[in-house]
Amino acid sequence: KKDSLYKINNTTNLKVGMGNYENQLFSAQTTLVDNNSNTHSIAILNESIAGPHPIQKWKDFGIKYIGDIHVNNQNKINSQLFFNQSSRYRYGLVPDTTKLPLSNFEQKLTTIGANISLVKFMNEKSNFIYAPLLKFNHSNLFQQANDISIDLTSPIIVKLKNNSNLHMDFNYSFNQYNLYDKQSNNNYFLQMDPSLEVKKKQLKLIMGVRPSLVNGSFYLYPKFELAKHLKDTNYVIQAGWKTILNNNSITQLFTQNHWITAPTNLAITTNESKYVQLNVSANKRLQYSFNLALNDYRDLPFFNQTKLMNNPMQEGLKFDVLFEKRAIAIELKGDFRYQFSDKLLWKNHFKYIQFNLIRENEQAWGILPLELNSQFNWNMSKKLNFDAAAQFWTGSKTNSGNAASYQLNNTFVLNAGMQYELTKNWSFWAKGDNLLNQQYQRWANYPSLGIQFIAGIQYKFIK
Repeated sequence: KKDSLYKINNTTNLKVGMGNYENQLFSAQTTLVDNNSNTHSIAILNESIAGPHPIQKWKDFGIKYIGDIHVNNQNKINSQLFFNQSSRYRYGLVPDTTKLPLSNFEQKLTTIGANISLVKFMNEKSNFIYAPLLKFNHSNLFQQANDISIDLTSPIIVKLKNNSNLHMDFNYSFNQYNLYDKQSNNNYFLQMDPSLEVKKKQLKLIMGVRPSLVNGSFYLYPKFELAKHLKDTNYVIQAGWKTILNNNSITQLFTQNHWITAPTNLAITTNESKYVQLNVSANKRLQYSFNLALNDYRDLPFFNQTKLMNNPMQEGLKFDVLFEKRAIAIELKGDFRYQFSDKLLWKNHFKYIQFNLIRENEQAWGILPLELNSQFNWNMSKKLNFDAAAQFWTGSKTNSGNAASYQLNNTFVLNAGMQYELTKNWSFWAKGDNLLNQQYQRWANYPSLGIQFIAGIQYKFIK
């Protein structure tokens, strides 16, 4: 629902900053509202940084357009066009004395895409709900592989009598993967979601099936979701059994690990999840939740150091993408949110995963067993804002070749930032990363940077 009191104005933001490790940042964003109340926003980001190693450097560039266009009084179209390029160099296990050209170590991903969705304004009399979303994405991993992804999804809900709903959600995904100088690999799935939703007082129950066509093979997955608000309490218990499909792409894998080598084939990851969750709203300030799940994965991507056909001194260290045929894991997640005041907010999230079965691989290579994330935001005054973030994780398992597998060290990282409004249009901002100067390795043989500081100014114009 739209906030009738919120008005979008024509705005322009320019942000520049410089820091140690040759860190340079420039971003610009402008939002325009036309005569028909349609909103158009364009954003540009360019950031670069260089570490102490001669080839430990990277640069990220992106440009994005977001449009919010009203078709009529009942429908609008949301659109997004984007271009991103991440340029890095594989410095893992490369000696500091290397004089080889940077092109030997280049790891560059270029992505261009578009997302278009149709949004129907809802009211109490609406009996048919839909929101189709079309996604197109083309990715190119420099001199290794490229792929084209097309996704079409939409919730489809028909309201019935007695406070019940009929679901017919739709999900189609296609990916064409092209490994340079080799045959292409196509993956697709079509999944429907016929189910019945029943609501009675403080109970919501969804029961149905998920017929799925995956690369020509038919599967019929169950779907069960339950939410029960316990009487005279602030407790909500949820339980479910459903199967989720993910059509892996180069962009998704690169986001998890920047140092991958293009796999021979991509695969569709399947997760059959049985879970129970407890949500608690203790009061207006405190909310927390716990989720315990038994997940049965098929073709789950692991990441391990390349053992064959890779010379780190000549090309830098690469990581293989290993699609594990079957892995069963117990996963525990939790969220904790405390609102001290309208100016002070503290949010936390943790995730723990324990694999009880791995069919092919020796270990769950590259998967973090435990992750803790904490965020702190403080609007000290109308002009001054502070934020901080802390991350802790236990190291993943890795293997360097003929040696036995080993676990990377546990890591605790602390970041903080601030922004101060100098005038109505000008602000000063600063940010510090890895303030404890942890010499950690998220991926084996890729040491992190030390303490990083960056500061700059921001110009904001509102018309």
